[in-house]
Amino acid sequence: VINFILGGPCSWCAEELAYFNEVNTCVKLMGSHLITITPETLENLSKTVKNRKMKSTYLSDKGFNVARDFGACYETSYLPEDVLQFCLESLPNLAEDFGYTTKLPPKLPLRSTFIIDSDYYN
Repeated sequence: VINFILGGPCSWCAEELAYFNEVNTCVKLMGSHLITITPETLENLSKTVKNRKMKSTYLSDKGFNVARDFGACYETSYLPEDVLQFCLESLPNLAEDFGYTTKLPPKLPLRSTFIIDSDYYN
């Protein structure tokens, strides 16, 4: 199970992280693995893992390469102005959290979950 999120600073993502933390044991008992991928910097990722007591694998995709390959990110330049404003007001340190010096990162991940069938690759 692969889960793409913005990261720990995002309140919606925090709820999702809490949920996935709860179901992680069940996922493992079914013989699967739960991986959460975020564009957070390694420093912020470490804080999130510690603060949220993450039980699953939590990985950084700073360049959005993995998210892009899954079709799970979008260009922020295409967002309507009101959505951009909402992002900036809701997450004022968004770009900084992801290691960018711009006001808003050039891309953002779509909160999405993929279930990969291991038999597909065998």
